[in-house]
Amino acid sequence: MLKRTILSIIAVSAVIISGCSKKVESAENAELSGGQKAVSVASAALFTEGKSKSGGPDLVLRGTIYTGDPDLPIAGEISIEDGKISAILPPGKTGKAGKRTILLERATAFPGFTDAHAHLTGIGFREMTLNLEDTSSIADLVAKVTAAAANLQRGEVLYGRGWIETGWPEGRFPNAQDLDQISTKNAILLERADGHAMVVNTLALSHANIKADTANPDGGKIERDSAGKATGMLIDNAMSLVTVLMQSPSEAQRLEAIKKGAEVYAKYGWTGMHNMSVEAGDADLMVQLEERGELPIRVYNALVPEALDDLIARKIWSVN
Repeated sequence: MLKRTILSIIAVSAVIISGCSKKVESAENAELSGGQKAVSVASAALFTEGKSKSGGPDLVLRGTIYTGDPDLPIAGEISIEDGKISAILPPGKTGKAGKRTILLERATAFPGFTDAHAHLTGIGFREMTLNLEDTSSIADLVAKVTAAAANLQRGEVLYGRGWIETGWPEGRFPNAQDLDQISTKNAILLERADGHAMVVNTLALSHANIKADTANPDGGKIERDSAGKATGMLIDNAMSLVTVLMQSPSEAQRLEAIKKGAEVYAKYGWTGMHNMSVEAGDADLMVQLEERGELPIRVYNALVPEALDDLIARKIWSVN
C-alpha cells in the first residue's frame, strides 16, 4: 500500500518488550536506494545527538547498526539524505558530517520491524473503546468491565477488546457467568486480543438468539459446556451472531480507527504491518490517509475474499 518506508526512532528491544510508552521521536522518512529496508533506531537515553550548520547528509547514525545484508551484516554509520539512505559504511569508517548526528553509544539500530499478522482497524477500535490490554486475570477483567459499565444506560451495549487469557491464574477462558455478575441489563461483548474470539454475557446470547440447538456458522464455533449450553465464548465467524447488536461504525469512525491503530504501532516502533482480513472499504481509507501523509507505517493488506468482486468492478483487479 505505501510507497515509502519509515525511519522510526524507537526504544531498545528490552524496553519494547516491557511495553514502554515513552515518547517516540520520528526522524525524516527514509528509504534505502534500490528499495531496501529502512531502519529502526534504539532510543531511551542510550544515544546522544548533535547538530551542525554545515552541509552534508540530513542525518547520520553512528554506532552498532544491523543491516540484514550478508555482505555487510554490521555497519558503523548510515547517512540519510533527501529522505533516502545515501551511504552505509563499515565500522571504523566515517563519512561526511550530518546536519544532525546520532551517536548510538549503548543503543543499536535494526532494520524496520514488521508485524506479520495483525488487524489494524481492530487495534484502532481497541484504542477508541474499552482497552483490555494488560488484563491480568478474569478477576481483573471483571473489575475493569464493571468500572466501564457503571454509567451505562439500560440496554446500551458494552464493547471492549484486548484481553488474552494466556498466563491468567484461573487457567481458562472467561465465560458468560463471569460477565453476568457485571450486568444483566446490558449486553457485554469483549473481543480477544487477536480478534479471533469473543466472550459475551448471557443477555447478549439471548438477544442473538443463541440456544443449545443453534448450529455453528460456517467458519465459526459456539463453545459449549458438557450439557451443550453456550458458555459465552464465540470463535471466529460465530462472533458475527452478536456483533449485529452493536451499531455499525461510520466511515469516519473507521478512518479514525485505522489512523489510531497505525499511530499506536509507530509508537511501539513497528515500521510495517501485514494487515489481515481487510475489507475493500478499509483499504480505500488507508489510501486516503497515505495521500494525506497520515499513515506512519507501511501496510500490506490481505483482503477478505468478498473484496475481490469490488476490486474487479472498479477495474483494480482483473481475472484472466
